[in-house]
Amino acid sequence: MRSTRLRFEHPTLLLLVLSSLAGGATPGLASGDPAQGVPIFVSGIDRSYTRLDADSPTTTTVRGPGELRVVSRARFAPHDDVLRYGLHIRIDGGAPQTVIYEQVERSRRALFRDGTLGVPGRLMSHRIELTRGYHNIEITPGTDGPEVFHRVLFEPRRARQRRWVAITPRSSAHAVDLVVREELVTYFRNPAGGAFDLEVIGPTELRIFTRTENAPTMRGRIHYRLQVRTDGAITNTFQLSSRRSHVATYHTDDSLLPGRAVEIVIPIAAGRHQISIHPLDPDKSTFLARFFLPREDLALTAD
Repeated sequence: MRSTRLRFEHPTLLLLVLSSLAGGATPGLASGDPAQGVPIFVSGIDRSYTRLDADSPTTTTVRGPGELRVVSRARFAPHDDVLRYGLHIRIDGGAPQTVIYEQVERSRRALFRDGTLGVPGRLMSHRIELTRGYHNIEITPGTDGPEVFHRVLFEPRRARQRRWVAITPRSSAHAVDLVVREELVTYFRNPAGGAFDLEVIGPTELRIFTRTENAPTMRGRIHYRLQVRTDGAITNTFQLSSRRSHVATYHTDDSLLPGRAVEIVIPIAAGRHQISIHPLDPDKSTFLARFFLPREDLALTAD
């Protein structure tokens, strides 16, 4: 089986220096339905929390790199002394992380605006480091604990500057030329309804820029889902969103409009792996993508 990473036969192999700068700190991110926000006064400041539902995860999307902080408070009924509760946090459709809080006490500084809700518990916090690219965070509470309210905060960080080398997927992918800011850039289109296939040797990161393909009449935002499989097992599911691009056009095709580029990064464990990227929406069976690996990791793949 031919490796797309071990052999550099493509004549247009491109060496790029790509870096992204995150913006300023984001003090609070909306998750769930804003209309369902529950005000909690903390030292005289009104903050909006979201009630967690075990049957319906709250979802937040952020662009890394940065630190994500999930802060939560349990609801104390009059008879409660101390409480125990858990959170299930899923990043990009991967395996859920379970966080357990023991011996949680009532807060002495926080109050529900609606006094009938009782008393909020002490603030509990869980931090997660996120790599570059877009990430979907889903949060649900444990099924046997008290009612829990939460907020999500995100602090962007400067991305580490690295040299990235463009690689090509297997031959079933079709090369498509775009003109991006007056430069010719080669993307690849997956087979209709099919997947992109690559072979990658880790440990490393696989960086992917994706674009939707849109009709000229397309308006507003388009949502799409991509699933990543490693050696046949599902490892990530990305819920992405884009608009039509105002800086990119097809080089020779006026019947379609490309969407804005959306970046995702997939961590690859040590060893040789078969990676495939699948579209999940029947009405969006094709998409465009470019693939990159860090230059310093290419030495691992020399024959």
